[in-house]
Amino acid sequence: MIWKITIIVALIWGIYKLYQYRKNAPVRYSSKFPYDDAMITWCADFLGVNKQELVKILKNTPKHYKHFRLRKRKGGSRKISAPVPNLKLIQQTIYLRSLLPVHLHSAATGFRQGMSIVDNASVHLGNKYILKTDIHDFFGSIHTNRVQKVFEKIGYPEQVAKILTHLCCLNRCLPQGAPTSPALSNIIAYEMDRQLTLLARRYNLTYSRYADDLTFSGNLISDNALLLKVKEIVEEQKFKLNDAKTRFIKPNNQKIVTGISISSGVKLTIPKKKKRELRQIIYFIRTKGLDEHKKYIQSTDSIYLKRIIGYLYFWLSVEPDNQYVKKSIDTLEKIGK
Repeated sequence: MIWKITIIVALIWGIYKLYQYRKNAPVRYSSKFPYDDAMITWCADFLGVNKQELVKILKNTPKHYKHFRLRKRKGGSRKISAPVPNLKLIQQTIYLRSLLPVHLHSAATGFRQGMSIVDNASVHLGNKYILKTDIHDFFGSIHTNRVQKVFEKIGYPEQVAKILTHLCCLNRCLPQGAPTSPALSNIIAYEMDRQLTLLARRYNLTYSRYADDLTFSGNLISDNALLLKVKEIVEEQKFKLNDAKTRFIKPNNQKIVTGISISSGVKLTIPKKKKRELRQIIYFIRTKGLDEHKKYIQSTDSIYLKRIIGYLYFWLSVEPDNQYVKKSIDTLEKIGK
């Protein structure tokens, strides 16, 4: 009996020593693998991941993404490339330890802690004229060389910057869906934001950017002259405007900025059309019941009610004193229990 126990203990000890050896042994790389072993070791320690796992990800980054399409509000869809859990955790670490502390331009209101589309719209409240446009394929326009420069400017050696860039990029550009992409895009857009802010000041205008949405507002906008200068700056910064989405809004027109109405000139609201839609939905849920309402609109969405409640909370964030919204949230949350 003793000899059996001795064999089992020896076997367990052998497996443990083999694990320790493999964990600490130098990683064998192919001649095509471009990264230095010492830098790989440093990055693995910095990111808090197993060295072997890091090498595995670096050797085949595309394999560590899942792709799906997300329907756009105004039709069409956008491709989302979401990292699988192990790569996502690495990207979150890069964001928290490297990107979050970086100073951003005050005109950038998207993807920032404590800021939202409400902050983006509020700076334009009370202005008579608005120019709205956006950047075509914003994340896809940001390639690896620009990302690497960000990490080098933060202070990382070239080899480390290359590894961090590899971990944040897919097919040589920023993927839409990675936790690092929004922060990197804001950092890279700093110079564009700076120049567009100076341009706006020359025209006595206010400028803000929420992700790829650019907004200018003021008491007078010289349509073509301003737009030509905006295009020039944007293209100098290696981006391209989406001409199909460029809009000049005059004093008598409805003014919607990143989904929020500033038409009253004195307070933010959600658009009237959206209010009517939500009021109708809430009325039918209260009078017919949730199941009957979903059957009527042919919805199979398992979290339909949560989506409606979520939008009501957004409405409340825009109009915090709205009693109808508060009561509606209370009613729907009781139905959802």
